[in-house]
Amino acid sequence: MDSPPKVKRVASSTPLLLADEGHAIPSDATGSGGATPRHGPVWQRWYILGVFFVLSATQSITWNFYGPIAGTVERADVLGWSRALLRWIPNTANLSMVLCVYPSAVAAARGGIRGPTIACAACLLAQVALRVVVPTGPGEACVAANVAAMVVAGGAAAWLNFGGPVLSSAWFPARERATATALGCVASYVGVAAGFVIGPLA
Repeated sequence: MDSPPKVKRVASSTPLLLADEGHAIPSDATGSGGATPRHGPVWQRWYILGVFFVLSATQSITWNFYGPIAGTVERADVLGWSRALLRWIPNTANLSMVLCVYPSAVAAARGGIRGPTIACAACLLAQVALRVVVPTGPGEACVAANVAAMVVAGGAAAWLNFGGPVLSSAWFPARERATATALGCVASYVGVAAGFVIGPLA
């Protein structure tokens, strides 16, 4: 009797994150080749989601910083910015985000989600440093520093605004995935809302 043909097993998805001493955590429900997926300790995956949540919310806070204090920023003795400039400074972040969405998705698919997340954290640090280092006040230097900061912030938003579901599918089992996905998605909106509180207090 003829033996059944051999079927070559093919991984159903690309590993998204390297963990557990270099072993890949598969992003599908059953794991590559039918193996049971490993999602890591409970505290570890919720800690990672918490860090991602804070990064995403922080990015949105820095994005929605000048809008709530537009009246003060427009004063000649503060910054003297026009209403048109106040609109275009956040728009530079929008343009930067659109340009960085595809590269960040490719980076996550090829190298895992750790690299893009760390890169976005570095971008957040850089854009805040630009606002702190350059002296504030009326002048072109302040405008240029804030435009550059928003461009960097937009680059970080490309991954932080959309990476929550990817992180959820990689790190969380099915019973926790809905909660993790919701938290990853709502983080940016929490940041925008917090900007209306933090902006006037800063």
